[in-house]
Amino acid sequence: MENIIKLSIFQYMKEIITTFQLFAQTNPVIGGVITLWVLGVFSFIYKDVPKKLLEFITKQLTVSVVIHNYDEVFQDFTIWYEDAGFSKKARILTANNNSYGTGSVNLSFGKGVHYIFIGLRLFKIERTEKDSIGIRPKETIKISILGRSQEPIRSLFSMCKKKIDKNKETKVYTWETNGWTFSHRQVSRSMDSAILSNSIRENLIEEIEEFLLSEDYYIMHGIPYQFGINFSGIPGTGKTTLSKCLCGYFKKDLYKINLSSVGDTSFEKALLTAGKDAVVSIEDIDCFSSTNKRNAVQRSVDESKDTKSEEDTVLEGRSSGFSFLTLSGILNAIDGSTSACGRILVMTTNNIDALDPAILRKGRTDLKIVLGPLNKETFIYGMKRFYPNYDMPKGEFTIKKGISPAEFQGMVLNNKNKPDKVVELCGE
Repeated sequence: MENIIKLSIFQYMKEIITTFQLFAQTNPVIGGVITLWVLGVFSFIYKDVPKKLLEFITKQLTVSVVIHNYDEVFQDFTIWYEDAGFSKKARILTANNNSYGTGSVNLSFGKGVHYIFIGLRLFKIERTEKDSIGIRPKETIKISILGRSQEPIRSLFSMCKKKIDKNKETKVYTWETNGWTFSHRQVSRSMDSAILSNSIRENLIEEIEEFLLSEDYYIMHGIPYQFGINFSGIPGTGKTTLSKCLCGYFKKDLYKINLSSVGDTSFEKALLTAGKDAVVSIEDIDCFSSTNKRNAVQRSVDESKDTKSEEDTVLEGRSSGFSFLTLSGILNAIDGSTSACGRILVMTTNNIDALDPAILRKGRTDLKIVLGPLNKETFIYGMKRFYPNYDMPKGEFTIKKGISPAEFQGMVLNNKNKPDKVVELCGE
């Protein structure tokens, strides 16, 4: 039956060709036009055949990997490339400093195709730049080798992967557009580097250590395994510094998010996708209108609503002026049960009284710490830290009111070898 169908199709096509030949003989102009049209159609359909064939052959004979500049491995690779000396042979270079956390200028290969040998293996390196992610250009590096084995590329990444000593370095990530982006590595801050009273330092460490040892308890009772901290105080009292010290002391990565760049959906995604055991930092949360106190009537209305329409959310977001970020969105994201992964959320405030009480309730904010200006205890602590061999003056000593730890540190930097001058500036 199949052969009969094929024969019928062949005969039908033969009859069409014969008919067209007869027609072309009697109408040569029209026949020529039709012939050219048919040839044009076939040329258009099959013009990409050589290109597709080459792509197919390349795919079968090579192994490739693409890395993006919002990933940590991108920076690891470019630094390794420079340290290995390959950039010295490149004709097109790219210069970076600070973004790699080194503070020095880093020269690396620029846009285009580059070839390097590692041993006897030839690697093709192609760097491209496209549209931007915020203020940062969007770049990719494609690495290709001949052969079908992934092992050479895996070996390459094992060579360029920077070994992180969490006792010395803290990785910092920032939220950009719709995902966490590796920013840089910073020198880990010890808890001793924060100028604050011993009671505050000890209480903070004890609370977090107890939380970290209670994972089984949280899981057993169905409680989201997360911990919220609020550091409040006037500017310069060390709120941001203390967040960094937490990361250094407990060997955790720091994830920084600016509420002005997120809405309800993206803020929830940010908390859900932060790395395991992350310290997520929100600076100056009281500066956003969506987190400020509601009056008693508004709180009652909000608490009586089980759901909120999309229109209500948009209108509330517009009134706040912060990309449709609403108080209910913030609370839902913090409460999210799927965010139970040991996350520590640190919120800093200049004026804690401006925050809505719903943010500060237990379960969202488990620990509140007020950081004040310098007092006699913290002043002596700071002097011993910066001038370990200095003997403080005997007798009564009173500290001027309102000096913040940041101001004290500035005095020290201006008088590195003059402790008496610092005492004079701080005393009454």
